Amino acid sequence: MRTLNLTLKKKWFDMILSGEKKEEYREIKPYWCNRLTTLPSNWKSNDVEQLICEVTDNEFVYFKTYDVVTFKNGYAKNAPTITLKCELIYTGKAKPEWSDNWQGNVFIIKLGNIIKTRFMTTEKPLRKTGSYIVIAKRWSSEQSHNYIVDLCSGIDTAKEIAENEMRERGGKYGMQIIAFREDNNEQEIVFEIESPYKNKVNIPTDNA
Repeated sequence: MRTLNLTLKKKWFDMILSGEKKEEYREIKPYWCNRLTTLPSNWKSNDVEQLICEVTDNEFVYFKTYDVVTFKNGYAKNAPTITLKCELIYTGKAKPEWSDNWQGNVFIIKLGNIIKTRFMTTEKPLRKTGSYIVIAKRWSSEQSHNYIVDLCSGIDTAKEIAENEMRERGGKYGMQIIAFREDNNEQEIVFEIESPYKNKVNIPTDNA
């Protein structure tokens, strides 16, 4: 699976996470031309205007294809991460509300559905993507080690995913399933499994 890894500011990350922002943009510069197109590797021009013409008007320049795009909100190892389907890469005009009013042609990365998320906290529930949110909760910490496991449209699927995740984590995390009510924007815990280590002194450790 070909993955395009990108880092985002919190503003754009949250908009993509909520389903509001459907495209991501990158400037037409040598670095992004190498990552997103088949522009010849010997292209050395730093003339941005000429480079834009080459990318937008040259019929022999092809855009690379990626299966998914993974966005990371920050550079920490456990920074919030979201993976979406990569629909298409092309050039065009950026939408002002999604780009701080960028002008001129840019690379456009068209985004599809959310595939998975990692290292999310319960303070930022996903919206418009699923009815049930499966959350892993570290028994010894109510915030720093919480993360969203998956989004599901059915409670039975959500329970199965929660139980599997708990087994894979060796019981060090408890699980919660939160139902998201889109009609009134409310959340409700509908299922919970406590970690068997919750009341014990000696527990296994890991790097998560």
